[in-house]
Amino acid sequence: MSKMSYILLMVCAFSFSKNDAQSFHGYGSSKYAGLQNVIFNPALISAVPNDMDIHILSFHSALGTDYTQFTFEDGLAFREGLNFRNFKKYPKNDNQFYRIVDVLGPSFLYRLDNQQSFSITSRIRGLYNVNNINGQILEGINEEFPQEEEFEAEIKDLSIAVHVWGEIGITYGFSFDEVNYTLTAGTTIKRLEGVGGLFANAEMISGSYNPRGRRITSEGTLTLSNTENFDNNDIKLKPAASGFGVDFGFVLETEYLEFLYGKKFKLGVSVHDIGSIKYPNTTSTTYDLDKRVPVSIFEDQSITAALNRNYNKSKEFNSLKITLPTSLRIFMDLEYTDQFFIGLETSTSLVSKNSPFVNRMFNYYTLNPRFEIKWVSVYSPLTLQQHSGLTWGFGLRLGIIVLGSESLMSNILASSKVTDVYAGIRIPVYRE
Repeated sequence: MSKMSYILLMVCAFSFSKNDAQSFHGYGSSKYAGLQNVIFNPALISAVPNDMDIHILSFHSALGTDYTQFTFEDGLAFREGLNFRNFKKYPKNDNQFYRIVDVLGPSFLYRLDNQQSFSITSRIRGLYNVNNINGQILEGINEEFPQEEEFEAEIKDLSIAVHVWGEIGITYGFSFDEVNYTLTAGTTIKRLEGVGGLFANAEMISGSYNPRGRRITSEGTLTLSNTENFDNNDIKLKPAASGFGVDFGFVLETEYLEFLYGKKFKLGVSVHDIGSIKYPNTTSTTYDLDKRVPVSIFEDQSITAALNRNYNKSKEFNSLKITLPTSLRIFMDLEYTDQFFIGLETSTSLVSKNSPFVNRMFNYYTLNPRFEIKWVSVYSPLTLQQHSGLTWGFGLRLGIIVLGSESLMSNILASSKVTDVYAGIRIPVYRE
């Protein structure tokens, strides 16, 4: 159990200084999303009503968990650590946390002709996952192990992953126009520049807390890994390794389905983040946790120092391949009128949550009714997300500015298990 304490505190240090990203749910399938269409499904590059799209800057940051509920302001406060004392909690044996930050930098889309388009995108991404952390241990840490309470707990298949990298992507898409439908296809080839990663993994840790003497007895092993120049005390934001990645997708558009009564309908399928980055210089330290120690060793020094001074350990130096968070996305979109649309999208992670050196996206379903004209859009997405439940968001596109959140209305009306924000600025050049 001593190790649990360590794990949690490590989470504080790592997770809430990083973020992760993509646009808010419901925006990517929008007719007027421009380069965000390319991120959402590369095949949409040939379906946008643009001759050009000049993307200046956008960012999305999200935080979610199944352990507690919080407001947007609370989510920002978590930068100070995992202090949930005043929040309603839902402890389980396998609680989950995630945080995402996604920055789409200067990027450019150009239509070659009526069937072909290409784009160049620049992107920085940071992902953080905690999988299978014991909620009872989180409570013990937040309460600083009260004198009078004794308990036992265990953690199975613990996985913590923090990864930061950059992408330069080149996308090409083309369309096939038939009498009754249009089929578009697109692919993005990405040059990956890895900044680095931090990881913690344990198959099984069990422990107990004895309030007499305030001692923790634990059994198991814990492995901490970090790439070169990327550890909790020394993070240098510069490329440390490289790799390649691929996204690809298809979109079918038709208005000749009998049951749609002439309304335009889109169906899209895409696979994202196929690829990996191999870091040549990685340090892995495995700690033997079979020991009884006083709680005070974690209160008077850093977690790493407490581990190094009180537990037997072994080190390995090797290379580490970090896989991208591969996912499958499917969307349907109905043009109910010229200005009103109804979209449905779902994303499924193709990565096991127990994989040791990889981030993963949470699965979700989003229903997105929206109003759209050339220079104005209003979005109102409803999202059901794995581990985090139902959220209601709001988004606004006004000229060259887009603001939105998949959880804004939920956080205004009550607390939520998700909080996020998206903002972007771009210059679209529409076809005549």
